[in-house]
Amino acid sequence: MIKVNEIAGGCHSCTSSHYRGLAVDIDDSTNTTAMVQECWNMGGSYAADEKTHIHCNFA
Repeated sequence: MIKVNEIAGGCHSCTSSHYRGLAVDIDDSTNTTAMVQECWNMGGSYAADEKTHIHCNFA
């Protein structure tokens, strides 16, 4: 199961790809490695482990 924390909105930097609909934040409370792999499987690129979530970019 994947829990998406943010798609658009929230509090991000001014140039964040979230605001263009090109990024999601995925909850990584269960298995960071699996969530990074799932991001790649969906065509995204792993951008950062931000402690409470994985930022997955599609830009």
